[in-house]
Amino acid sequence: MLGPLKLSPAEQRAAADSLRSPLSSETFGDHRTMDGPPHSAVKVWGGCGVSGRCRGLARLASLASKRRSRTAEFRIESTSSRASQRLPRAGSARVVLDACVGVLVMALFSGNATAQFFEMHEVPSAGRVYGITAGPDGNVWFTDNFGKIGKMTSSGAVTMYEIPLQRSAPLGITQGPDGNLWFADGFDWIGRITMSGVITIFGPVSQGGSPRGIAAGPDGNLWFAEGGSNKVGRITTAGEITEFETPTAISRPDTIVAGPDGNMWFGESFGNKIGRITPAGVVTEFDIPTSGADPVFICAGPDGNLWFTEVYGNRIGRITPTGVITEFEIPTTIGFSDYGPGGIAAGPDGNLWFAEYSAMQIGVITTSGEITEFKIPGYHPPLFLCVGPDGAIWFTTESRHIGRFTMGARREPPKTLQPSRRTRTVGPRP
Repeated sequence: MLGPLKLSPAEQRAAADSLRSPLSSETFGDHRTMDGPPHSAVKVWGGCGVSGRCRGLARLASLASKRRSRTAEFRIESTSSRASQRLPRAGSARVVLDACVGVLVMALFSGNATAQFFEMHEVPSAGRVYGITAGPDGNVWFTDNFGKIGKMTSSGAVTMYEIPLQRSAPLGITQGPDGNLWFADGFDWIGRITMSGVITIFGPVSQGGSPRGIAAGPDGNLWFAEGGSNKVGRITTAGEITEFETPTAISRPDTIVAGPDGNMWFGESFGNKIGRITPAGVVTEFDIPTSGADPVFICAGPDGNLWFTEVYGNRIGRITPTGVITEFEIPTTIGFSDYGPGGIAAGPDGNLWFAEYSAMQIGVITTSGEITEFKIPGYHPPLFLCVGPDGAIWFTTESRHIGRFTMGARREPPKTLQPSRRTRTVGPRP
């Protein structure tokens, strides 16, 4: 994170000269490679969400960076001009900048600057990485629908575990009340995996049930949505399964979450409804105002309500525990055959974060309905997302990558400039 560093008058003049020097390439997305080896699987992107003279800063950053053990993507954007340049980076996956960069960002740009960073980690998968959750071991865990469960460390190291089934397609995954992770398998099974990778299979559920989402309930059990059989299931940590039918005949329950009212809430993709089920199995359904909205993903918000995404409606929905629904349109529009928002999760900042599949963006909505969107670099349509143990937003993508998104703190520009020999690093926090 950039700090309000201070320069001598001579340093200020030299840095200002660098800022006035334009880049030879100003086209957004046109990257020039400096000396160094090809980029690694981990790409670090930085954005400066302020207006001002960003072209010179990108140039200055390239001059200040001296270490060439790897290559990372460092992108600086502004409302007046856009430029991109590939910079060498250290093995710590950060670009080390001289003190003049820190002060120029803060002194020459308007206040309230916010830096955003994306990291994209490739997964050695033959299928699609799908569900994702934070593990109690400090890692993020995810499902590969070709019969595997994956674990990724904060640095991007991946370990894969084979599911002991002849046919397996794991989808949702969540932390259980027993310190293990539980997952729903589309071939009618529920699975449990320990932190050491030991997998136990329970079931099957009803034939063709195709469990999708799964979440821990306030009753100490796991609850899951059966999209194929139009049921909601409950499984104890000992493996005992009970199933409950939804009132709507063809509802296709998809994801499920524990609500603040002691009940479980789920989205009905085909029913176009939000469902609520009590621990005793009593189901109530609430119609979504927008027809054909396709409410697939749902989470509990910090405001005591439930929040959901409308894949075809291209909206974010909010439902109170009493069933009052409010919808918020997403600024980026989508085509008729495109997909809108996907996974959604409550962030550590008190907002709701969501994935935008076709737009390839990560969005955030405040509890009052204000939406901001961040473009994912490259081709990475996001699917599920979660808040990792490190507080960052982690998400799975159609491109067999797992992304990590962090957002820097807002700062005011310094009031004075004095000499300083300190250095700062620009890049995602570990």
